[in-house]
Amino acid sequence: MVKENAVSRKQQIAQAAMEIISEEGLHNLVMVKIAKRVGVTDAAIYKHFRSKDEMLLYMIEDLEQSMIERFVAHIGNLADPIDQLYNLLSFQFEFIEENKGIPRIIFSESLQQQNKAIKVKISNLLTNFLQIIKDILKAAKENGKAHQDLDVDAAASIFVGMIQASVVFWALSDFSYSLKVR
Repeated sequence: MVKENAVSRKQQIAQAAMEIISEEGLHNLVMVKIAKRVGVTDAAIYKHFRSKDEMLLYMIEDLEQSMIERFVAHIGNLADPIDQLYNLLSFQFEFIEENKGIPRIIFSESLQQQNKAIKVKISNLLTNFLQIIKDILKAAKENGKAHQDLDVDAAASIFVGMIQASVVFWALSDFSYSLKVR
């Protein structure tokens, strides 16, 4: 029970941190704000995370696990790779829209320069996401749903770039419209 409460509190802290990042940006993420939002002292935050970087690493790991689990559940039993790609795009935009802090973490050059472990975690997250897309595109070629000359690596990079560009423009607009695919 104690361990469960500790995990729950850790998740509460991470969620509060993500909300602050979403609302105010990464530069305004401070332990005092997180503690106030969670309803604990800032010293209590340090029982779960030794530093802000440790918290961000936890958030990135949790983000990757959550994103992959939710994506797998989202595509369900879709056999058609084109439907899988469409659902991946739809899911990704929906997931990012629900978690506005994601682009601020993933695209934070200063964060990545400050901490190599965070840079590696973000790189792994993006590499794993790219691999999912490559696997779907390979299946599309095998099923005759994509041209046999399709360069899977290039197409997967373009797909990710399309998402990234859309999210950057959305963030620059102060999230003034929905990313959801209709």
